[in-house]
Amino acid sequence: YARIGITYSPVSGKQVKRHQIGDVVDFILKKKNIEEVLLLTEIEKDRNFDYLNTLLQQGYSRVLVNQKVNKINDLVEYKSNLTQKSIYLIIDRIIIYKEDEDLKSRITDSVQTAFFEGKGECIVQINNNKTKFSNKFEMDGITFEKNSIHLFAFNNPYGACSKCEGFGTIIGLDSEKIIQ
Repeated sequence: YARIGITYSPVSGKQVKRHQIGDVVDFILKKKNIEEVLLLTEIEKDRNFDYLNTLLQQGYSRVLVNQKVNKINDLVEYKSNLTQKSIYLIIDRIIIYKEDEDLKSRITDSVQTAFFEGKGECIVQINNNKTKFSNKFEMDGITFEKNSIHLFAFNNPYGACSKCEGFGTIIGLDSEKIIQ
């Protein structure tokens, strides 16, 4: 079961899958009639202008705010109100003319950087359509355990129920039966 098992989300019924860098690269290269591809990561709303300065020092120069590309310098200089807006860091802007090995390695490097900066999440925007990828084993707000041999062993604590710890009964006090 550990090798052939497939995890499904109990909320949506969809298969839970960790996206790999190759999945994102294949998704981009299989698209036809692409003018430009933006590789993005979402910046948390509680980040301030010091964080934008840090991104600027790391070599990033542009962000996407309300579907408009802005320079980080301009946002920091004018101290725009960004608290209510969703901000995306632009990792790379790729224009695909023809598929070659250099393009594939560039996309691979950019996707790897996007997963790192996005803490496991990467967003691909093609023609104003965003597709989200995640290399975390989660879906619908639930983090799942990866299938392993120990998960299916009855005498292994890793596979035991977290409430009863594998004993089948929960030891505790019933407040209804306590005499005060």
